[in-house]
Amino acid sequence: MARIRESGGTVGIGPVAFPPGGRAALATDLEGACFGVWEGRVLSDWRVGDGDAPAWLELHTKNAFGAALFYGRVLE
Repeated sequence: MARIRESGGTVGIGPVAFPPGGRAALATDLEGACFGVWEGRVLSDWRVGDGDAPAWLELHTKNAFGAALFYGRVLE
């Protein structure tokens, strides 16, 4: 959360504890795009893009370079 704030983003919610032993948070980047982060155990039956998957990976932005810098700093 500190990296998000230091990079100019906003933490809206979290981190909040969730079973099965993880934490999640919702934030926005410099352009206001909402994204979530998860830290913790990943269940073996989780599949990205499958049914109730815990992840969705997509970003529409007019500033791809700025977004790359922001997410590179935040998610390193």
